[in-house]
This record gives sequence, C-alpha cells and structure tokens, in this order.
Amino acid sequence: FADKGFDMRVRFMDTFKTLFPVEDFGEEIGTLHEFLSIRIVKSPHSVCLDSERYITELAAEMFPGGVHAQYAVPATVELPKLVEDATRNKDQPSRLDKHLVTRYRRLVGAMLYVSTTTRPDITYAVGMTSRCLAYPTPELLAAAERVLIYLVCTRSLRLTYTGGDMERQVTARWAPTIGTTLEGKSDANWQVARSTSGFVFEKTHAAISWGMKKQQSIALSTFEAETMAASLACCEAVWLRNLFEELGFSYLGPIDGHD
Repeated sequence: FADKGFDMRVRFMDTFKTLFPVEDFGEEIGTLHEFLSIRIVKSPHSVCLDSERYITELAAEMFPGGVHAQYAVPATVELPKLVEDATRNKDQPSRLDKHLVTRYRRLVGAMLYVSTTTRPDITYAVGMTSRCLAYPTPELLAAAERVLIYLVCTRSLRLTYTGGDMERQVTARWAPTIGTTLEGKSDANWQVARSTSGFVFEKTHAAISWGMKKQQSIALSTFEAETMAASLACCEAVWLRNLFEELGFSYLGPIDGHD
C-alpha cells in the first residue's frame, strides 16, 4: 500500500473495530492462512481452498477408532430411495433412536458446512441426507457416514483458482467456454416426491458458486423439474453477474446456460 492508502486502511480498521468485534489479519497479502476452518494456500499464480483440518477433526470425533473403509464416490444410487422410505415412515416416532438422531444431525450438519464452502462434490449427497434430519433411519446414518469416509479419503482435494492480470481475469473462463459470457450448469433429479434442483458456476478454473435445493412443488413431468432447476440457476447467474459488475468486471451479451 502507498502511504496514503495504508493510512486510509488504518483509519478504516480503527473505526470498524468500534462497531464490530473483528480481528485484523494484517495488510500484507498472504498473511491469512485459515479462516472459518478453511485453509487458504496462496502461490504467485493461484489460490487454493480446502477443509482438510476440519475434515480430519470431524472424522476423529465421529470415528474414534479410525476409518476402516475407502470410497471413490460420496453416495450410491440407492440414496434417493432411502430418503423416500424414511419420509414415507416419518410418522412412526417409536422407531427413532435418540442416539441415532443426535449422531445423524451432528454429522450431516458438519458436512453441510464443508459442502457449502470447499467441497461441491458432496453437495448432492449432503443435501439429500439433510432432508431427513427429524426422522433418520439406520440406513441413512450409514449413508451419511459414507460421505464422511469419502471426505477423509479425498481430504486433500482443493478448489484451485488460477489467474493473472486484470485483463485475463475479466475474460476468465466460465465453464465450459472462454470469453466474457457468463455461463453455468443446472440439472434436476426427480427420484423423490419433490425433485431436486442443482447448479454450479465456475470462474478461473474452479467452482465459485454451487448449490442444490428441494423444489417447492411436486413436478408433474421431467420437463417441469428441469425448468425449475434452470430457474434457480438463472437467479444465481443474475446475482453473480450483478456482483461482478459491481466489482468492475463487465460481461457483455446474454447469460448462457447448460442443462
């Protein structure tokens, strides 16, 4: 920072601290290495985010004896059926085990944080299991534990953002093409009573925004389910476009989408 800019920053932080309990990590780029259990690794050409420590500590809490399995994917194709069965039998409270419910909620809640910050690959599995927080089954608990085991096996995976000068960043790649067009992907899964909407957007070679959500109404066709998923993605695309325009990045032309 120049002297004037640094003085402005100091005055801003002094004022900000009088209003909110904040911690100042310093003015030098690269001084912040972890924030909210998200590890930040910076190099001259990239910034990487991961939750390796958080996953390791969560696994030690949930599996004190260690993990004795390996999975290459977070969930199986039977997961929607497990959710559907649990939902169908949710009015049978006698079958609920208090210890099972407590463990399930703790596990899913912790993984929900990971899925929304650094691990888009588990978003679908965690989103489906979170539908049954009030009435989990032993089979769903096993499915949630599988997701955590998968995280342990892949805890070194990172979101790696690469970029260069301002011009390159303005024209950075939005999956799957190169240019100033804002693009993303959406999809729908209709294996349960209320279909699931999902989307992902990428910039600088990694996902910057992703999510899944249970649709508010029961779709009467696969076309309707896909339309609701695309609508959710469009809302996110408009928000992202406005955000980047406020930051000084100008995107020309219409917003393109891929389903």
